[in-house]
Amino acid sequence: MILILNQFPKEDPAPTSRYLHQWAEALQQQGETIQWISGSSSYQPPFSSFILRAFHELLTSIQILWNGLWAEDPKLIIVSSSPPGILVIATLLKLWHQIPLIHWAMDLHPDLSEALGEKPPFRRTLKFLMRLCYPLCDYLLTLDPTMQRYLRTTYQVDSLITPLWPLLSTSSMDEPSLTSPPHWIYSGNLGKAHEWKTLIQTQIEIENNKSPFRLLLQGNAFRRLPSNLILPNQIAFSDYVSEEKLLSTLLSCHLLVATQNPLTTGLLWPCKLALLSILPRPLLWIGAQDSFPSTYFKNRPHTGIFEPGESKKIAEWIQQYESVPPPQEFQTWIEQQPTKSAFLEQARKVILPLLKRSA
Repeated sequence: MILILNQFPKEDPAPTSRYLHQWAEALQQQGETIQWISGSSSYQPPFSSFILRAFHELLTSIQILWNGLWAEDPKLIIVSSSPPGILVIATLLKLWHQIPLIHWAMDLHPDLSEALGEKPPFRRTLKFLMRLCYPLCDYLLTLDPTMQRYLRTTYQVDSLITPLWPLLSTSSMDEPSLTSPPHWIYSGNLGKAHEWKTLIQTQIEIENNKSPFRLLLQGNAFRRLPSNLILPNQIAFSDYVSEEKLLSTLLSCHLLVATQNPLTTGLLWPCKLALLSILPRPLLWIGAQDSFPSTYFKNRPHTGIFEPGESKKIAEWIQQYESVPPPQEFQTWIEQQPTKSAFLEQARKVILPLLKRSA
């Protein structure tokens, strides 16, 4: 039996749950038995207070530890990055059951909190424990070379890069009608790890230039933006949309955008990029120039790469796309992008020796 540890249940829309769930389904098809151990929390928790959220995550960690201790005859542990410090729990279970451990590092905690200026309780203790736990992983999986380099220089551990693949398939997607006037869209979480000030200022520049482009913020932006913020005129807000409507919503816009706070470079990877990069639309990336996406997406057609604050340059770049480029101009790039099958084959080569050793 393989234990999979994660903050959220496998049916939750959280990216960690969805990626791990797809991996678990592949393992089951290979004849493995899976026990998913998680808390009961949701990806969109009702806690606005940092202290309440941290306390809830602590209770979730204790729940995962308790259930993991009583798991019957496990052979392997696979653990993600949430809640923060779950690797410590997984390491305790590894030592208790005397079995191998694979850590899929999607976010690096508590480094991420420290970079964003947060002060989580016991962060120094947690960082000390993480320094002990990383070397005890039988395999450490990371998402890009920047994260790999950070772990090597900060914690002196090596890792295997496992790029993320799109969680939604676009193979049977019909091309929806484009909106009029043209829209550029930011879809998803607009928390501290992302950049919203540049988006707002860019839309102001677009309106000053008399361009018809409108900005659509789809997700939790209306809950994140300051209530006293002066907004541009041509801006719209919508809540998260269902998975069934996400692709049609994105493709009805002329231009897609993803952002990352430069302070978080090497500490996370915006998983929405895996989907956005294979859609036949111009893509705007706002992040640090030395980040992996900034380097990687230079090879993608119709992609603008800018740093936060470059609103005038971004506005000029956006305004050239009132007409969408033909889909075939993106085809070569799309065919070269990471796939789930490539990840599963890479993971199979990792897991097989561990299972034999455990047996």
